[in-house]
Amino acid sequence: MAKFLKSRRHLFHQPATYIALIVGAVLMSFLLQLYIMGQLNQMQHLPVMVQLASGQSLAAMPVPSAHDIFPATVKSFTEEVMLRLFNWSNKVPQPDGQALTDPGIPITTESGERRLPTTVWQASFGLEAGFADAFRQELAALIPPEVLSGTAQSVLLVSYVGEPKREVHGWAIRFVGEIKLFDSQMREKNSIPLARLIHIRPIPIAIAPLGETQEQQAIYQARLKGLQITAMQKIDSKDS
Repeated sequence: MAKFLKSRRHLFHQPATYIALIVGAVLMSFLLQLYIMGQLNQMQHLPVMVQLASGQSLAAMPVPSAHDIFPATVKSFTEEVMLRLFNWSNKVPQPDGQALTDPGIPITTESGERRLPTTVWQASFGLEAGFADAFRQELAALIPPEVLSGTAQSVLLVSYVGEPKREVHGWAIRFVGEIKLFDSQMREKNSIPLARLIHIRPIPIAIAPLGETQEQQAIYQARLKGLQITAMQKIDSKDS
């Protein structure tokens, strides 16, 4: 035993051996950290189930960082949602290129039940749930009944979409346009100016349809870009 202990002391008194042991331990620790980081990174990219305000669950990717989303994506998302919200007609486009007559989606407002064009209702899932409920009522009161009867339609003319500016939880972007209302003969009936400061945040990105219902498909389509409008503030179009 004495000879064994003496040989061990002799071993650790050799500088080269001692340094090699330290380097080996540090290298093993570094490799272990890399492995753990790799496992965590994979977990961050695994699908998660997101609970919606309606109680339904959505298969989605985790919320992306605002740093990972290009300003051009925020800008195109904003314009796309606004066009879908403010272009009104009584037709619902079908995958085969045909269009069906739209009975509308019933919405309860302070003045009673009104109806939203289906395409507008679908686009409203691009809004945060709490904001969307109030906004649907506002739109239902704004859209003339003649739209769903087929004697009127609207076209949103976009004149300005600003560059997204970073906020604490996302971005703010200025949007200016004009809603043109036409009768069935495409004669202009009215014009409504539209100038808003729109607030947007990142959300989980939908990766699979929820099912076959109209609401499920609308939610899925609205979440494909991983963005959501949380608020709109009226602004002066001259400030753009």
